[in-house]
Amino acid sequence: DTEAMVICTSAVPQISKRSVLKAMLKIPLNILTPKKKAINFRDLQFKYRPGQYPEMVDYVGQKKQIDFAKKLGVKHVVLVSSMG
Repeated sequence: DTEAMVICTSAVPQISKRSVLKAMLKIPLNILTPKKKAINFRDLQFKYRPGQYPEMVDYVGQKKQIDFAKKLGVKHVVLVSSMG
């Protein structure tokens, strides 16, 4: 029997290249506008690859691993995730 199993998961977002381009095109105007930063990082958008959404990776994937650990008789599972 295995004493413990450590599961580390995290869905990894990809930055939208279009949002980077839009943010870069706004830089000249933002520099000329008082109290604005050159780049507003909130303009950047992120997306996930198909099948790699947080629900699939951080919930369904973890659940499958935990169910497998139970099947193997693992006594302790340590779960490390970036999704809180």
